[in-house]
Amino acid sequence: MSVPSLALLRWQFDLTWSLLEYHLDVAWPGVGEPTVVWLRGTRTEWSGVLDSLTEADLDSVATFPWQNDTDHTVMHTIGWVNAELMKNVAEIGQLRLMRAAQPISDHQMPRRL
Repeated sequence: MSVPSLALLRWQFDLTWSLLEYHLDVAWPGVGEPTVVWLRGTRTEWSGVLDSLTEADLDSVATFPWQNDTDHTVMHTIGWVNAELMKNVAEIGQLRLMRAAQPISDHQMPRRL
């Protein structure tokens, strides 16, 4: 099994949001600071969405990702999205640990992830 790259994990974040917004405009913002800015902006946007939901919204039938299934609510979708995001953050943390554990040669300078 291959180790996921930061680019793949970033793409998975974007894919999750894009699917929720019903469009697939997945683009890589670039290495380093552009990705950090995007992740922080996405967190702010997600928090705003969650804050805006009413009890009735949370209890309404979810149309995604469980199509034609009236047993799942918007709250289930939120749980699914949060689980995906936690998984991605854990994988990013694992990549950082793997990078930090690599020996540094005379020709290799440490880079910040």
